Amino acid sequence: MAVRQANGEMTSFMMARIRQAFIHPATYVDASCTAREAVAAMKATRSTSLLVRDGEGADERVGVLSDRDLRDAVILDGAPVTSPVGPFTSYSLISLDIDDFLFNALVVMTKHGIRRIVVTEEGRIAGILEQVDLLGFLSNNSHVVAIRVERASDLADLKTASAEIPTLIQALHANGVKVQLIAEMVTALNRRIFAKLFEMLAPPDLLANSCLIVMGSEGRGEQILKTDQDNGLILRDGYACPNLDAITAEFSRSLIEFGYPECPGKIMVNTPEWTRPLAGYREAIHNWVHHPDEAAQLNLAIFYDAAAVAGDATLLEKARDYLLETLSSNDVFFSHFARPTLSFETPIGMFSNLRGEQLDIKKGGIFPLVHGVRSLALEKRMTERNTLDRIEKLLALGVFDRTMATELSESLLAMMALRLKLRLAAGEIGTQTDNFIRPDQLNRLERDLLKDSLSIVKRFKEFITYHFHLKMF
Repeated sequence: MAVRQANGEMTSFMMARIRQAFIHPATYVDASCTAREAVAAMKATRSTSLLVRDGEGADERVGVLSDRDLRDAVILDGAPVTSPVGPFTSYSLISLDIDDFLFNALVVMTKHGIRRIVVTEEGRIAGILEQVDLLGFLSNNSHVVAIRVERASDLADLKTASAEIPTLIQALHANGVKVQLIAEMVTALNRRIFAKLFEMLAPPDLLANSCLIVMGSEGRGEQILKTDQDNGLILRDGYACPNLDAITAEFSRSLIEFGYPECPGKIMVNTPEWTRPLAGYREAIHNWVHHPDEAAQLNLAIFYDAAAVAGDATLLEKARDYLLETLSSNDVFFSHFARPTLSFETPIGMFSNLRGEQLDIKKGGIFPLVHGVRSLALEKRMTERNTLDRIEKLLALGVFDRTMATELSESLLAMMALRLKLRLAAGEIGTQTDNFIRPDQLNRLERDLLKDSLSIVKRFKEFITYHFHLKMF
């Protein structure tokens, strides 16, 4: 398997085209442009090189000016910052077509001892390929997506970057990357996209006086597939933004365009219940704790998993601190909170046989494990969000032993991996998906993993029943 993975990674790189890597847009300046103006242009475009035009008409020539050229001319040679950049520019362009192989670009850079090449498309300059981006593609395609997110200048750029995440997931999975690492990578990219979108839409004063949060599986860092939006906005007490409704509506609409479906329960920033001042969140938390009906328990559960992605993170910290301080100490509250762990039957028989032609892996396996661990974590007033982190902390607190902790962690990862594999095989990675698994589509090893995982979940539900005295309520 190790050899196959290594060969797959090398084959993927050897077959990749230049257009698959990040290409910096062509930014032109005139040869008479000053060194100071050139540096300002690089800063504005977040690039390390510019294309320089010298001459006119048939006599026009184009060269490349890098930040290194400017550094050597101004700092080492003492040229004034008002000097034109024409004399500092290299006009011997080395270029490759955008559909050439990426490994060819690496060969050319190595041969000529350069860090960038000009990329052409149908004979015209399309941009510049930097060595760091080429090497980033070789090490991990996520580097390319992250750069595109960071350099996005409008909603269209951000949408393009978001659309590449499914391809990244497929590549990581095909190369044998563990599902836990894929989830961490996708979480980081998703949160950066959300933050970048909010920064594009929100004025500076709103950014300074609010905290954008993600909740549920996104907050726990366990979401790989694009599922329902679960987000909210905490405002600083006393602050009012005149265009807030329009901004939150555009934020939710844009995420839907990016492929993040609307939440059926309307747990989104465009809903007043989830965009309110800190005092409003404290009031809601108080009601969730002291009037724990079904809706309140759901809201409490997803908010407990919340993570800040943009704005002032201390607003979320204050809200979560209030949640932990407000929690009731009586057994009845935690029993009611933990009861959804038993809401769905685990599809495993007495003799560890899988029950049904298709199984809902989320309801039957992932949810009871996640919510059971969440219930234990809330009881202990823990601040950890990720389920695996919560399991380790519960182990340290002596709630269960190492064997149980290991079994729970491995079961969760196994079920997440199976669900991901089947969604990839069904071609549903970029769409909203169901959570059904057909045992007849699994090989023997996968069926055994599923049986063992569901058996562990079943035993864990018994543990939760005993721990929270669920048979008494």
